Amino acid sequence: HSVAQEYMAKRGIKPAVLSQFQIGYSTDSWDAIVKALPTQQALLVELGIITKGKQRYYDRFRNRIMFPILNEKGAYIGFGARAITDEMPKYLNSSDAFIFKKGFELYGLYQALQSKRRLEHIIVVEGYMDVIGLHNHQVKNVVASLGTAITKQQIQKILRHCDKITFCFD
Repeated sequence: HSVAQEYMAKRGIKPAVLSQFQIGYSTDSWDAIVKALPTQQALLVELGIITKGKQRYYDRFRNRIMFPILNEKGAYIGFGARAITDEMPKYLNSSDAFIFKKGFELYGLYQALQSKRRLEHIIVVEGYMDVIGLHNHQVKNVVASLGTAITKQQIQKILRHCDKITFCFD
């Protein structure tokens, strides 16, 4: 979407990196997903894509840059979203569900593993834009802890793919 492209261009992110991470945009609509998938509302609520209000369902991710979260095999398991205005919260994630457990997953691991299955070293950063920014500068052995404190499960997952970890949190 042109809104996402313009925002990311202002941040200096190259189109090839946007494509590699499949960065998208969720329109400023309260019900685009609800209307597109009307028979999937219970599942979408469970996955944290939509929310049930007092009288209707509405989209959680509105007017946000969308970051698909892939597992290490490349399957879609969730989404992260960043506000492009001063709206709070700045970042939102899909809810923990049967396919996504934030404390077990790492953003960018799938992309990091595309260069080789066993890496010598992985850098762990805090968030989506940190991973994307480093990829933008050809640093590809980087993952993010999805905005959480690093967990034992995430460290174990990293150690299956490398022997050295560097943490770079601000």
